[in-house]
Amino acid sequence: MELTKHQRAIMGHTISDPNRNWFGTSLGNEDSEAFEQLVSGGLATKETPPKWMGDDVIYRLTASGKQALNTEQASERDCSDNALATPDP
Repeated sequence: MELTKHQRAIMGHTISDPNRNWFGTSLGNEDSEAFEQLVSGGLATKETPPKWMGDDVIYRLTASGKQALNTEQASERDCSDNALATPDP
């Protein structure tokens, strides 16, 4: 599954801290739609949050989701490094 820029951003936010792996949101918005695709692809899970959170849903990355994000980020770094190393004509 190829990740969109938005999916990479929200996945990064989901695990933005070593002890964090959750993203709470409302259903029917851009974030939940992006995450639903990740759930379908086995890269995230979906659960009902506690009532006190006020969110409709919580998404968590699976091990496969974390790996996919790491692979995409490494690829982006490689492309950026190559662009910096390419001399101007």
